[in-house]
Amino acid sequence: MTTTTLRLPDRVLKTLKLISVKEHTSINKILNGLVLEYLEDYLDSTDADEALAEMENKSWIELDTLIKELGSN
Repeated sequence: MTTTTLRLPDRVLKTLKLISVKEHTSINKILNGLVLEYLEDYLDSTDADEALAEMENKSWIELDTLIKELGSN
């Protein structure tokens, strides 16, 4: 797994911290879940076909595999 920097407004970060404490989970886990949900919703949308056509050397199978790999971490 690789890391990245995500810039969030202070209010958003503080809210995420409060939720993570209340839910007894990490901010990373919350964000991973949100990103996976977004990717799944996007792939189900009608815009996905157009976006996929623009993506070079990608296929539905590769994107589905990526989502499954992300979900298993």
